[in-house]
Amino acid sequence: MMPATWRSRLSLPVILAIIALSLSALYAIGLIVDWPAWVHGSNWVWVRRVPTPGGRFLLMPLLFAAGLVLAVVALRPDNPDRSATADRPETGLVWSRRRTAPFLTLLVILTPLFQLAIAAQHRSQPLSLAVTSQPAFWRVGMRIEDPLAFARAHTAKMPTYDDVHLRTQPPGWPLAYWATYRVMARLPIAADLLGRWFHRYDCAAPEFQGYTPPQLAAAGLRVAIVLLSGLGVLPLYALGRRFYSPSAARLTAVGYAFTPALLVFSGRFDVAYALLGLAASWLGVRYLCDGRRFALVLLAVSLAVGSFFSFTVLPITAFVFSILAAHVWMGREGRRSRLGRLAVAGGTVLIALLAFWGFLYLAAGVNGWQMFHVGQAIHREYRLNYPTWFLFNLYDLAVFMGIVPFVGAVGASGIAVASAAGRWGRRRFNAVALGWVLSVLLLNLSAAVRAETGRLWLFLMPLGGLVGFAWWVERWGERPRPDRGRGRRWIIILFAAYLVQALVTGYLLGGRGISPATQPPVWSMPASAQPLDYRLGDAIALRGYELAEAGETLNLTLYWRAIRFPRVEYSVFVHLLDENGVIVGQSDGPPGGGAPPVWCWAPGEVVADRRTLNLAPLNGRPYRIGVGLYEPLTGSRLPVRPPAADDRVLLPPAGE
Repeated sequence: MMPATWRSRLSLPVILAIIALSLSALYAIGLIVDWPAWVHGSNWVWVRRVPTPGGRFLLMPLLFAAGLVLAVVALRPDNPDRSATADRPETGLVWSRRRTAPFLTLLVILTPLFQLAIAAQHRSQPLSLAVTSQPAFWRVGMRIEDPLAFARAHTAKMPTYDDVHLRTQPPGWPLAYWATYRVMARLPIAADLLGRWFHRYDCAAPEFQGYTPPQLAAAGLRVAIVLLSGLGVLPLYALGRRFYSPSAARLTAVGYAFTPALLVFSGRFDVAYALLGLAASWLGVRYLCDGRRFALVLLAVSLAVGSFFSFTVLPITAFVFSILAAHVWMGREGRRSRLGRLAVAGGTVLIALLAFWGFLYLAAGVNGWQMFHVGQAIHREYRLNYPTWFLFNLYDLAVFMGIVPFVGAVGASGIAVASAAGRWGRRRFNAVALGWVLSVLLLNLSAAVRAETGRLWLFLMPLGGLVGFAWWVERWGERPRPDRGRGRRWIIILFAAYLVQALVTGYLLGGRGISPATQPPVWSMPASAQPLDYRLGDAIALRGYELAEAGETLNLTLYWRAIRFPRVEYSVFVHLLDENGVIVGQSDGPPGGGAPPVWCWAPGEVVADRRTLNLAPLNGRPYRIGVGLYEPLTGSRLPVRPPAADDRVLLPPAGE
């Protein structure tokens, strides 16, 4: 028989903690060594990308340290002298608004920065992932001339689109790109700046050729998703405070910033759906619990409008109402009034959906029902069929939600199910767990998703993280002294394992998108270069050069810097001059060999322009080098400042 001390130590939280730590370690090690093969997918495989090691890797330990510090701060009480008690463990854990507001604001800001730090491991221009990857919605949006005609013809065109997402979804995102373009066209200065910066991300790509600056600026719509992703902290924290303790809500907010799915799928539309799911859940709770009618109106409108962008809104709606229904079922007081509000909320959302699509049908001839059926038929053509899809869906959910919170959510869900069955005292915090686990199981049983689960189920992950982190915090972090310190050490260890698994996942599975055909910009010239300060025209400066003689060959490197966007193409002339100023050698052509072209240069970018000259005609005589820029079509040289004769900068020979 097992000793009593062992039984007390091997409680359910301890067992689940050991499981969570072990699985997190095994997954991280398996992904690093790339074994076994199914560690990053079965049938549908997430591509493993190993970034080139560099100085930016130092961001990874900094992210880990930042996450750990934020977790420790989140678990600290407002007043350490006020000790928790057995009957009121949350005493002393409530922060003042003056302390809470800066903490949440910091997380809102840091969330997109953490995603950019992961993207920086794969690209020197992290935001380019949001601009250049999967631009199909943008390209179609830029071809729209009549938005009503486009929406009306979308259903018929769905089978003809090249991109699978366009073939299965409503026309909302192409129209959003079109609307962004129209706004940018009215803001020419901002459009020119943003459009040219975005174009610099991959100006050699055929997909980005022939577009105006306002159209290119519209391609940055997904950048807004990255920058706004941190707003999910606010409704998530509000839900946490509603159903769980303050420290659980704070720790969940920190964990949200490191959600593996956010790090991997930064800037994807699925992040917007996760934000919608959080906002809708909070609005639904506000109406159900507090009777706020305005919240109900916002809930209905947001879900109805959201359905124009993706049919993912339908499972999001079911997810939200699962949580609301579970809250009504688990509640002890006011069940009849809340049941009535639940029915009103469901009817209002249904009416809003029918009214929205009915208006589109009557006003523009957009048949939403037919569009949905066409999309689902096409989706079934791509649906994978393999025997273990049910398990791999849960595996993907655990990996991209975080194994530690997933295991905690499993523990909380087990208690919630037992509570709903009457075998456990009904408590309000079980409602979120019950609604979440029912949504996961029903969505999995529907077999609608058998691939890309980590991306398509992203809307489930923030609230799943809340359920999971709250499980750990309320089991260990809020015990009365002297056990509270030991319990919080367990939580910090678990959160450290979560951070490691999240960062490894982001590091090796992130950077999703086609590699740019254009080399990233360089912002400085080497210290060995001889400095110069000449301005040629209004947009380009000659900032330095290097000379090296090798026998009768002269190797010259010029360093050009863009002062502003050049906008047009220029050519370089390099003249080898004898002691009398006669040209005895010459090299002409675009700077840097045309990669990138001059019109693509960004302000501050430094382009190394390497040239080779033959010194044989000089027969050992002294020489000078003249450099300048000219327009290829007219041959006219760009004016040089400070003024130089013939608009030609003279360089001293090597050694002077």
